[in-house]
Amino acid sequence: MHPNLKYGVKAPKVYFTDTGLAAYLLRWSNAEILEAGAMSSSFLETWAVMEIYKSFSNCGQIPPLGYYRDFNSREVELVLNVDGSIHPLAIRKSSSPVKETKKFDILRPVAEGERALKLGAGGVICFANDLLPIDARNWYIPAGLL
Repeated sequence: MHPNLKYGVKAPKVYFTDTGLAAYLLRWSNAEILEAGAMSSSFLETWAVMEIYKSFSNCGQIPPLGYYRDFNSREVELVLNVDGSIHPLAIRKSSSPVKETKKFDILRPVAEGERALKLGAGGVICFANDLLPIDARNWYIPAGLL
């Protein structure tokens, strides 16, 4: 964890590499139950993180993945650390989540001090139809592109 992020929670997150196996273990028998269930957003997050993980692994790279959560329950679901820049990503089930990128501001302290990292472009992985800009630094990223 970066020294400028003083209130981060260091508990690890666990993801299933196979969401089908996770659904089977929960005895969810079809896709409709999975889509409408109480854990549907968790399954989407697991699927998205694992797709990004596999993209790096299949290229022979160690996936530079992390996340940030603080004691105030503010969370950035996925943080990519690539070439000295961090890229925050949120993962949402809607097609146009609003105000999701505001929580990326909790990572601003990383860009300060002697061990500063560049805060790069971020995005919201969601069910948008196209890759769309949110603002100058962030994008809506269709889940289907993963």
